[in-house]
Amino acid sequence: MKRVLAIAFVLALLPCLAFPQVMPGPYMQISGVVVTSRGVPIPGCLVRLQNPDVGLSYPVSTGPAGDYYFPEVPTQVRTLYVIQVFWNGSIIYNGIVYQPGLQPPITIPVP
Repeated sequence: MKRVLAIAFVLALLPCLAFPQVMPGPYMQISGVVVTSRGVPIPGCLVRLQNPDVGLSYPVSTGPAGDYYFPEVPTQVRTLYVIQVFWNGSIIYNGIVYQPGLQPPITIPVP
């Protein structure tokens, strides 16, 4: 009986060996670019990534090409992150980050 259970256990694990699961690390990276509606980069914006549920907040400034980068964002947080863009102290964009990595461009309408 023990032998049958052992064989059944090994057979049950075979699919796991064929398709290994990739576990995320403790941190993820989030990056992107802030541009005008004409595609011109906007340097010097404050970009804030935050998780209001747990009180995490990460501010960075956009570079000369309008780019921003958050290198170590905890993955243990199970709720979505909010991303906000500020210009001269005023919020000009408010959105949600759905997945790690490179984000779609944040387009700011310019009159």
